[in-house]
Amino acid sequence: MISFRVTLRMNSNKEKLAALIIIYKKKREMAKVGKKCWVKPWIERRAKHGACSTLIAELHIEDAQQFRNFVRMSAVQVQFLINLIGPQIVKQDTIMRSAIPVYERVMVTLRFLATGDSYSSLQYLFRIPVCTIGRIVKEVTVAIYEMLKESYLKTVESSTNN
Repeated sequence: MISFRVTLRMNSNKEKLAALIIIYKKKREMAKVGKKCWVKPWIERRAKHGACSTLIAELHIEDAQQFRNFVRMSAVQVQFLINLIGPQIVKQDTIMRSAIPVYERVMVTLRFLATGDSYSSLQYLFRIPVCTIGRIVKEVTVAIYEMLKESYLKTVESSTNN
């Protein structure tokens, strides 16, 4: 803890107020020095080094069978899914940061569903923080369910005959 002592005699309230403002600003500057970063540098490099821009892109172009093994769906099926749920899961870029693209959101979710990997493991592969992966998986799975439930989920109607 840093403390400041003002030993000057201050005759007016304006001088006291000015001294307090200076002390406050100095403490704020010193507090900013130890502040954590908003996004970790290795995560900021997702666009260049993340799985979607490297490994998955290579598999998509060079090895369709391994792409299918990676997410348990063909590239055509993945594109169909993206076209279907994309409008529901798209996010807007902000002044603070770029949104995670729909393709990456879907791929993270499909990898999670295909393997059951922990969010922590997926964090290093996709360069997306754990808390964000949790939100993405929830949003994407809900969107998949909502868009496909009528076509692919059949419900049994019960009869109430005695």
